[in-house]
Amino acid sequence: MAATETNLATIASPFPTDWSLADLRRHLGGVPLQRIRLHPPPGTAAETDELAADGDEDRLCEFVDGMLPGYDVLPGFELCLGELFRQAEGRGRQD
Repeated sequence: MAATETNLATIASPFPTDWSLADLRRHLGGVPLQRIRLHPPPGTAAETDELAADGDEDRLCEFVDGMLPGYDVLPGFELCLGELFRQAEGRGRQD
């Protein structure tokens, strides 16, 4: 095991011990399983992990209860999102 890897057996779970992946999925609002990331292990993520994942990958993540459910980014999504932010910013100004 590399120095940066974590043995999942040594991590204390913040979730009930009888939970399954189905319970975790329900807890996240029924998101598709492919959105549930296993690194960092569920329940152990920090906001810095979210920022790193958003910057390093072609998908966005949200931070929920120490987990990073991901979103696949469609081509052109960033341009569309940027335009929405510009329009919202323009409406908020009282020049």
